[in-house]
Amino acid sequence: MGVQIEKKEIITVRDDCGQVVSPGDFLMMRVGKEDVVCRFKGIEAGYFKTQHLYDDETVKYRNASIESIYHIDITTINAKED
Repeated sequence: MGVQIEKKEIITVRDDCGQVVSPGDFLMMRVGKEDVVCRFKGIEAGYFKTQHLYDDETVKYRNASIESIYHIDITTINAKED
């Protein structure tokens, strides 16, 4: 058997306090003039992917558009009732 080569890429995302951000973590991000509360999904093709808390919509942000990121603790999410 010849030589085997395996390439691994490790991406570590940290919030403004230096804590590691993992998929599923709840975050508050400052994007432009808005604060966005969301769940982190990961990094894909250079975009920061998040998920809304009230539905399953995925949103992608350019890294340069995110001014700050903080972990938040959410124990319950109250859905809007019709």
